[in-house]
Amino acid sequence: DGSLLYFYSDEADGGIARTRLDSGMIALAYLSQADVDRLAADRSPANRAATMLRVGEVLASGVVGLEERMIAYAIIDRVLPEVEIEIRAELSRFLKNVPWLDHRLATRLANDVLEVAEPVLAESLALTDEDLLAVIERHSIGHARAIAKRRTLTAPVSSALIRTDDEVCVLRVAANDNAEIDVLSMHRMLDRFGEDAPIVESVSQRSTLPLAIVERLTAVVGGKVLQRLIERHN
Repeated sequence: DGSLLYFYSDEADGGIARTRLDSGMIALAYLSQADVDRLAADRSPANRAATMLRVGEVLASGVVGLEERMIAYAIIDRVLPEVEIEIRAELSRFLKNVPWLDHRLATRLANDVLEVAEPVLAESLALTDEDLLAVIERHSIGHARAIAKRRTLTAPVSSALIRTDDEVCVLRVAANDNAEIDVLSMHRMLDRFGEDAPIVESVSQRSTLPLAIVERLTAVVGGKVLQRLIERHN
């Protein structure tokens, strides 16, 4: 139907993998400025959106070189502003785990509406702490909750999430042993959520805790939680 994305290995080229995008006959192994120009001439919104998604899917596969990658970004850059939320969200899902994702594109997706932003906010390594802090400050609590899902969090990002005083954000940070949390932020968690059992228990179960936090926890937890706390931080 002219929309199949496929890969093939050309024996004549010594088995070098080729990638072909059968939409407007764009072959990603040979992307050039001419492909960008042809896309600009195609005014069909459906064709342009489909081409952008297929380019994004191949980018996510990691089989293209640097030059083709830059041209692929040019295609995405040209089409992204005109497509619907659903298409932008699908592109974000394709690109969320691309380690060399273009920083400008990553921040563009991260600052979009939540449906688009969530995949890259939760997983993309292309975003810096500064990017994440700006999103927490400027966007919805949903954006902050997406950031709180990240596998690792630095102390500045953890602190910003805790300062939202949002129970979901705070619980995700407290329960993530790969989230760095400074002592002041831990005190804030206990000040604001000292009677929230899931948060208090999550804090108590962290592998390392400052002595001052251990002392505070012993006054508010009991039973098996207290026993584990004492055993872990004797």
